Amino acid sequence: GSDSWYYRVPINLRGDKVLQDRGLMVVSTSVATANLHLEGNRSDLSKVDSSNITLEADLSDIAEPGKHSLRYTISYPVGVSGLKVLSSSTDTVEVVVARRISKNIQVDVVIENDVGQDYYADKENITFIDEDLDLVPEDSFHIRITGPEEVVEQVHHAQVVLDLKDRTTTVDEVLRYTLLDKLGNPVDAGMISVDVEEVRVQIKILKRMDLPLKLEVIDGAGATVGTSQIVIDPPTLSVAGREEELQKLKELVLGTVNLKDITGESWTQTYTITLPEGV
Repeated sequence: GSDSWYYRVPINLRGDKVLQDRGLMVVSTSVATANLHLEGNRSDLSKVDSSNITLEADLSDIAEPGKHSLRYTISYPVGVSGLKVLSSSTDTVEVVVARRISKNIQVDVVIENDVGQDYYADKENITFIDEDLDLVPEDSFHIRITGPEEVVEQVHHAQVVLDLKDRTTTVDEVLRYTLLDKLGNPVDAGMISVDVEEVRVQIKILKRMDLPLKLEVIDGAGATVGTSQIVIDPPTLSVAGREEELQKLKELVLGTVNLKDITGESWTQTYTITLPEGV
């Protein structure tokens, strides 16, 4: 008989589905390939190469997390038989198996820079847009992550960074996120699978303006606007809204005062400011 070496023959793992059903997953393997020294007749050996020898290790007997040593089986192309393994670089593959868990995590939006000075970003009401195109408030939007228990437990939240520099219109962007631990450090997510790779974030950018606050004054009992000193504190209010809404506003009238009703030297009143819809 003849003999020949075959190098870096891939070792395939089968039975992954069975592992998943048991809530387990492979997190590492000691080797991915084996070198084989085979003996047989020359015509059989000539039909064999590193890509058509099949090495398979079966995961389906593993029931617990931990380190497991699996022997692999060898099969050859159809029509090749009677080959004998003289030696191999390894007879087994060591696999490390961990519990596979899933959890939902929140996505924090970190805002960098601010909008132009005549604009206002409504950072209190950040929304995400889900697959059904529904608007979901930031604090109730989640993504689902799955992976080895040890890694998934480290992940505390996800984070996207949004740059608002010089923005003047509502922002609606698809962004990639980073998985972070409790301290805000990135977690190595190589073993983690996610339900979505990117998220769609929306922040309304509104026009901003300062509106004067006014009091309607009715003269009476000999007193007029000219003989009275009227102080409104604060004198203006900074408001934000859609440009077309703000264009209709010139001032905000707090209420009306009739000077004949003022009997003392001075008079003070607190007004509740009511804003038009959408401002």
